[in-house]
Amino acid sequence: MIYNIVDSVKGGCGKTTFSILLSLLIDNFWMGDRANDETGVCLMDMDIQGTSLLYLLEGKTYLDREENEKELCTLNDWIASVEGDKEKVSEYVRKCRFPSLGERQAGERFDVVFCDPRPEQKKRFRSVSNQNYSPEVMYSTYRMGLIDFLDQIGKQTPYSHGHIIFDMPPNSDGYSDAIYDIMLKQDYSVLKKGDLCNLFLMQTMDQGHRQTSLDYFQEIVNSEGFDKFHAIFFVFNDWLNWNK
Repeated sequence: MIYNIVDSVKGGCGKTTFSILLSLLIDNFWMGDRANDETGVCLMDMDIQGTSLLYLLEGKTYLDREENEKELCTLNDWIASVEGDKEKVSEYVRKCRFPSLGERQAGERFDVVFCDPRPEQKKRFRSVSNQNYSPEVMYSTYRMGLIDFLDQIGKQTPYSHGHIIFDMPPNSDGYSDAIYDIMLKQDYSVLKKGDLCNLFLMQTMDQGHRQTSLDYFQEIVNSEGFDKFHAIFFVFNDWLNWNK
């Protein structure tokens, strides 16, 4: 398994767009080596408090259709539910298809796990739970829910995911630290022998953002388990030299 964290200290800098493009790129490499029902990439929406991924991939009117409310299982549901209330993990993983290119009949495809953008669902996760607040869903519950979900998603048949991509929220979201816990910290790490973890740090060309990103990166360097990263990429969202 290869885990990929797409992160930034700033919102609106292209994390979600880059996560989708990275998913498509990896899918493109694997397309010729798998059966029609297999998929090797799973994009996980980690913005538990204010996601836009569902609107980007399904359309902003998707949740306005009443018939979709019951069929949409989200990461919010998994984490906030007790074990006995959880349906099988495949109900939470949705296939995302894109228009076919050339002879690729299935088109680009990856799996996606959504967070719930509806206000009544997000409010359960509003408190910054890693900073001594008392939210309805505690930080430790959120972290263990993620560990459980990743364990279950790794057991899926008939296909398995070779890549998990975490589309992270802005760093102001106190829950986001849980991803680093379950990747890097010895007490919680889900990494097994042979697994890899990559970090993609998104940046704009704004000088303040670049400096803040370096400060954030320094915190990561000094954190427990930093040596577990296989590779770290600084991704610049630079439209200044864009050529049509």
